[in-house]
Amino acid sequence: MKLPKPKSLTNKFMTLIMPVKNKIRLIINNEIFIIIFPIFLESLKFILVPQNDKF
Repeated sequence: MKLPKPKSLTNKFMTLIMPVKNKIRLIINNEIFIIIFPIFLESLKFILVPQNDKF
């Protein structure tokens, strides 16, 4: 009878933490997007500009 008790406790803990975890994941994804998007744009420029110069 000792096994179900920790499980229910972890389930309660998980239901408490899941929204926070999702929020943190969203924030991290936004941060990564904010950091990576300009880099992506710059790399696109570098890829496109030499091709335009060749023509």
